[in-house]
Amino acid sequence: MKKMKIENASHVLYGLLFTQAISLVGSRMTSVALGIWLYQKTGKTMDLLLIPLFNELPSLIFGHIIGTVVDRSRRKWTIALADMMQAIGSLFLYMSIMGTWYSNSVLYGVVFLQGIFSAAQHPAADGAITMLTNANNRARINSIKELIFPATGVLAPVFAGLLYVRFNIEGVILADMVTFLIAMAIFVRLPVPELVRDSSKEDGDKRQAGFYAEMRAGFEFLKAHHQIMLLVLVMGMVNFLLNGPLEMVIPYVLERSGSTLALSLMLSIMSVSTSFSALALSVLNVRRKRVRFISASVAVSGAAMILFGIMRSVGGLSLMLFILMLPLPALNVMFKSILQEKTPEIYQGRVFAVSYQWAYGIAPLSFLLYGWIADSVVMPYFERDVHPVLVYLFGNGKGAALGLVMTLSGILMVVLAMFMTKVRSLGSMEEDLPTQVE
Repeated sequence: MKKMKIENASHVLYGLLFTQAISLVGSRMTSVALGIWLYQKTGKTMDLLLIPLFNELPSLIFGHIIGTVVDRSRRKWTIALADMMQAIGSLFLYMSIMGTWYSNSVLYGVVFLQGIFSAAQHPAADGAITMLTNANNRARINSIKELIFPATGVLAPVFAGLLYVRFNIEGVILADMVTFLIAMAIFVRLPVPELVRDSSKEDGDKRQAGFYAEMRAGFEFLKAHHQIMLLVLVMGMVNFLLNGPLEMVIPYVLERSGSTLALSLMLSIMSVSTSFSALALSVLNVRRKRVRFISASVAVSGAAMILFGIMRSVGGLSLMLFILMLPLPALNVMFKSILQEKTPEIYQGRVFAVSYQWAYGIAPLSFLLYGWIADSVVMPYFERDVHPVLVYLFGNGKGAALGLVMTLSGILMVVLAMFMTKVRSLGSMEEDLPTQVE
């Protein structure tokens, strides 16, 4: 197994990141505009929560299959096809809105299909980044890639708001199409590296044995490297404990502050915090003790979430939310850097997809469980006689109930961070496991 030689690899790398950023701006503009449009149309919060649910379900259900397809395909055209199909989905949605046949079922069907292609795009792009980087700059490049999401989170709502006021949802979707065309015009000219396969090598037998045998290779790799599997499972638990509470930030802040202005401020703080953190990581370029960095990040975010659930003033909520979000880019950067370094290139599509399936695909379950706990368990409890200690800490009403959920989740995160520090195989995995990609 060897890499295609790529001249000016840094230009290709930054070109790839640039096209991903342009495309993401368009996608997030559509996401913001859809949220506004749908809420104005139905007035139901659950309709909004079902959008990320259906978008992330494909990763949870089909991640292992998608990863195998990625490894059997050219990465450049996998990325291009995935981006194109997501754009076609937005165009189809535009046609349904302009016509008379729009329904929520159409919307959820479109975002589900877009989720399938998004689940293919991420491991393909991360695999390409592995081949365009080395041990000296991989963490820094992953940090820059991590910066893209919060940065577009600052820009996209502004652009979406301006376009929505003037041109409604149709104008925002058309702007999304323009960003896709610009990104694709640049991307198709990039010489994205591909693996040159040799059937006599490690993966040849499995490829000849068929799709199922090749798909199993991703699971077999993780089973044989239990330290990586344990890290993946820990990341899944972290994301489970984070995603549900973060989806409740909007109702929680509104209940605590009663101010949409305060809510807008805190949503901006979330993007600013993660942008600042990702930028700092790109400068620090952490290459060692990354598992310890992950455990420390989980502990800090957990402690901040505990206090975020207790705070009642806008200032206190803003400060805790800033601290809560600050370590989150480090979780993804360190996790992906370890996977890229410890996974052979021939397995990266499959291993990345399966790892993301467990580590990130758990989010839909988190949305559902936390929503049920908040609405059906904790809020009814706060409508009855509540223990005085809980009233002292959290107050009364829906804001108090949501605050208790936040605090309990933060406590579990701190416990998980302590668990990570006690498990020797996690702490020593970077030294124990051989480096597969320099």
